[in-house]
Amino acid sequence: MTVVDTLIVAVIVLLAVCVVAVVIVAGILVWYIADAERRSQRTFTRIHDQAPIPQQRPLGTDPHQARRPSNPL
Repeated sequence: MTVVDTLIVAVIVLLAVCVVAVVIVAGILVWYIADAERRSQRTFTRIHDQAPIPQQRPLGTDPHQARRPSNPL
């Protein structure tokens, strides 16, 4: 084997090692994120009854029924 062949083989081996390392790190990161998502989901129990929803009242947009300021400028 010549020096060039040895360098090509070394580059290919280093590239393969880097690809394997990236795949392993990506798998660990995906597992960590999925585990964090699973741990963040909680169920809450209500300790009080739910408050009633207030009734909707119509807005008085008629200017004659609007409240006048008590102290105009």
